[in-house]
Amino acid sequence: MCGLTAAGETLQFVIVELKTGWTIGSCLIFRYDKQSARAEIDYVMRRTHWKQGYTHEAISALISHAFKVYKLRRLEAEVDPANIASNNLLTKLGFSCEGCLRQHWYAQDGNYDTNIYGLLRDKWLAKRGIA
Repeated sequence: MCGLTAAGETLQFVIVELKTGWTIGSCLIFRYDKQSARAEIDYVMRRTHWKQGYTHEAISALISHAFKVYKLRRLEAEVDPANIASNNLLTKLGFSCEGCLRQHWYAQDGNYDTNIYGLLRDKWLAKRGIA
């Protein structure tokens, strides 16, 4: 499995705007579990490029890459419930919200909940008409 190991290495990809060549974000695959054929994804986009379709396009490519190249069975993502745009993005991509972990993270200003999302390879392929 090129690039991912049972030790849980991270694969990070830079998101570049083709028109300008500028780096506008990144996305990654991490917490790889070889035995379970699953991993977690994460992403970040420059605020100036929000709500323009770049994140959807980049994460779609990341998902396809993870399922095709790395033969993953399942992808997961964690999102702050207050981040409506990110929750909506994952839903549009076919992820299912599988629950909310209450006070899952702690930061300087308090505890935070997190929504847990999952996407199965079979669902992704079926959504695209691929057997």
